[in-house]
Amino acid sequence: MNGLKSLSIVCLLIGVALFSACGIVVSVSRKKIEATIENGTEYDKKVVKVKLMGHNHNTFESDEIASGNWSNEGFTIDLPAMVDTNYIFPIYEDKFSETLTISKKDAKHGIFYIAGYDKDDNDLCYFEKSKEYNDFYTQVRYVYSDSDVKISGYKTVDKPSVPRWDEETGRYIWEIENVITIHYSATLRKGWNIVYWTENRKDVENEKFTTNTVTGLKWYGKIINDEDE
Repeated sequence: MNGLKSLSIVCLLIGVALFSACGIVVSVSRKKIEATIENGTEYDKKVVKVKLMGHNHNTFESDEIASGNWSNEGFTIDLPAMVDTNYIFPIYEDKFSETLTISKKDAKHGIFYIAGYDKDDNDLCYFEKSKEYNDFYTQVRYVYSDSDVKISGYKTVDKPSVPRWDEETGRYIWEIENVITIHYSATLRKGWNIVYWTENRKDVENEKFTTNTVTGLKWYGKIINDEDE
């Protein structure tokens, strides 16, 4: 199975189940993603274009939302003003009404990831802005929201693992990795938002989202290899 396609499906599943990282607010005036990759020379002769990818919840395919050229060990992607409704989905679910408060129950959002492509348009790698410190891991995610919305409280959900492609049935099979509780103190503005998702390596049953900015994050790349197939 293609590693990046697997990644996009996981993003969709985590987004539906967890609201996938809504915590840190960034002004809606943000119009672009600019990145300089650590050890970026490793990608200079491989990556030609970098794409912001979204998972279409109708076709279950990964599609390009925006793109930029690879240059000087990094890239710039101009963000679109609007995102098609095929790439956003509802935040609110009735089953979490007792523990999770959402200011606008019909709000929708989408989570997007960044991938690198070669001259033949083959996906080679993905890029993330992240930080590991002590027993914590924090990652930036780019979220588009169709409206202003505030989220607080918590919910307990099944966290899916990477889906496995089943040749016999021709379908993806998802397995539950573990059950976790996600704690929120989140505000999204209409448009593009940067959010910080933090997990504790020693407390895998809890994940937290905070409005306190996490500093010291850097951009890293990961080459897709056979282990991701």
